Amino acid sequence: MANPPIKIVRSAATDITLTITDADGEIVDLTGAVVYFNVKLKADTLLAYDADSLAKIRVEQATHITPLEGITKIELDNADTNIPVGAYVYGIKVVPAIGKPVPSDTAPFIIRPRGVADGN
Repeated sequence: MANPPIKIVRSAATDITLTITDADGEIVDLTGAVVYFNVKLKADTLLAYDADSLAKIRVEQATHITPLEGITKIELDNADTNIPVGAYVYGIKVVPAIGKPVPSDTAPFIIRPRGVADGN
């Protein structure tokens, strides 16, 4: 799945709504699935989706907005986003109730300081 870049404000609660697709662009049924969302400094460290010291943000999402349509919401609270301003990468891994895990491509995850306009 191709991920869009994400820009958020440091120390601000943020909800990220995503539609999960496989490598062929087909919707992934999230019924009974767990979605792992990781943010790290380097893309090559995103292969490990376990809780590890390299993850700056790690969310495990087991409930979804519209599972049959592959729509989920990653909820980040103020503590999750209280990391230094800068450029990171994120990745997603879907572990379905049945079948093989679906990994994603990595994409930019930007933490901006408070008071910066969306276009920056």
